[in-house]
Amino acid sequence: MKELFQESSVLLRDINFNDATYKISKPKISEELIQSIRSYGILEKPTLIRSENEFIILFGHNRLLAAQILEQTHQACVILKSFDLEYFFRYALLKLYRLEVGPLGKIKLFQILKKYKSKLSFCFEEFAWKELGIPPYLASSEELMKKALALPRSLAEFLEIKDPGYKTIRDLLLLSDSSLSTISEWVEMIPFRVNVFRQIIDIVYDIERMGKNHLLVNQTHIPLDAEGRNKEVSLLEQLTAIRYPIYWDKKNKALTISEQLKKIGIAVKIPEFFEGNEIVLSFRLDKKQGIEEIKSKIDRINPLVIEELLSLL
Repeated sequence: MKELFQESSVLLRDINFNDATYKISKPKISEELIQSIRSYGILEKPTLIRSENEFIILFGHNRLLAAQILEQTHQACVILKSFDLEYFFRYALLKLYRLEVGPLGKIKLFQILKKYKSKLSFCFEEFAWKELGIPPYLASSEELMKKALALPRSLAEFLEIKDPGYKTIRDLLLLSDSSLSTISEWVEMIPFRVNVFRQIIDIVYDIERMGKNHLLVNQTHIPLDAEGRNKEVSLLEQLTAIRYPIYWDKKNKALTISEQLKKIGIAVKIPEFFEGNEIVLSFRLDKKQGIEEIKSKIDRINPLVIEELLSLL
C-alpha cells in the first residue's frame, strides 16, 4: 500500500472542487468542523488522486471545503497516483460505520463498486442490501439509480441529511422531472419534518398517477410570511385537497357549519374521514340558567343545518 501513495502539501487552487465523482459523504459542513480546522487544522488528511494538471478528491470533500471557507491556501494530503479499489473500499467502509454516508451517497458507492464487481471478494448484491441497505427493487434498476444521482441539488442534499428511507426515495424517483423540480423548490422554502415529507411524496405520487401533476404548480402556494411548520401544514392541506377533492369539500363544509354552531355555543364532533352514521352535538348548561334560557339555546339549533352535516357522512 505504501508504494501507492505519498503525503504532500497541496495548494487548494490546484484541487478540482467541482469534481464529485467519489464524494459519498453527506454534504454537511458543520460549525464544529470549521472551528476544529480553525483551531487545529485538518486532523485526518484528505486523499487526492493526481490527474494531469489538477487533483481529484477521493476522500475529504467536506474537510477541504471547510478549509477553503477559512481561506486556507494549502493542505497536507495523501496523494494517490490513480484510483485504488482496496484503498477506496477500506475508507468507504470507515465512513459507513461512522454514519457519514446518506442514502444517495450509498447509491453512489454502489455504482462505483459495481464497476469493479468482478474484482470484489464478496457477494456484491448481498453487500448492497445488508451493508448499504439498498433494496433489490432499487439496486436492480439502473435507470432509477442514475436518476437518484442526478436529482436537483437542493433536493439531493435534503435527502442526504434527512434520509426519509428508500421507499420514499423510490417513489420520488418515479415522478416526472417537472414534479421533481417543483418538490426541489418546496425543499428550498420549507424546513420539512421527515414524516411530513413522506406524506407529501405519497400524495404527489398519487396525484401524478391520477394525471393531475400540473395542479402541483397551478393550485399550490407557499405562504412566505408563515413560519416553517405552518408552511408545511399549509402545503400538505393544499395537496390533500388536490388528491382527495370530495373529502376536502366535505371537510370545508363541515368546518363552515361547525364554526356557525360554535358561535351559539354548540360544539360538533364528526367521525374521522366522515366514516360513521352519527355526529355529536354538545353544549354547556349552567344550573343558574332558567328553563326558558335553556329552551332558547336548544331552539337556536337549526334542524336543516344538522341535516346538512349528517348528509356529509
